[in-house]
Amino acid sequence: MTIVKVSYKAVYNRRKQLDRNGKASVLIEAYQNGKRRYLKTGIHLSPNEWDERTKEVKKRPELNRLIRNKIDELERFELTFSGTHNRPFRLIDFDLVNPTKEDNPKKPGSFTAFALEHIQRDHANKSIGRVTFGRYNRVMKLRWSRFTGQLSCLT
Repeated sequence: MTIVKVSYKAVYNRRKQLDRNGKASVLIEAYQNGKRRYLKTGIHLSPNEWDERTKEVKKRPELNRLIRNKIDELERFELTFSGTHNRPFRLIDFDLVNPTKEDNPKKPGSFTAFALEHIQRDHANKSIGRVTFGRYNRVMKLRWSRFTGQLSCLT
């Protein structure tokens, strides 16, 4: 598998909808291997403030610098990722640097569901994942044995 660098560009009003103030968000589109990921910049503009041809904010160099800095931060994260995590970078790895996505976040569940999800997401170090998953299984067995022990007291 070849490692393909992610390409980045600023996108305005991706959903083609303005909010009640007549503004839309500027997002950063990350593209790799036919897949796209949209990351927030925190910038909201009216349509007359955005230049679609140059993909920049009109007459606001500080906002253009903010967008460029955000893209630079994402590129640095991407380039240092494989050395840190011993595997190739994928778009889903942006969750580690930018936990908020444009999509609606999932509702929080139980702590055990949260722990299991994070253990399963750990691809970086297989041995740590095995140890953590083993501990998770032991905790779940302990909880189950305590639960069944409490049930036996009731009968």
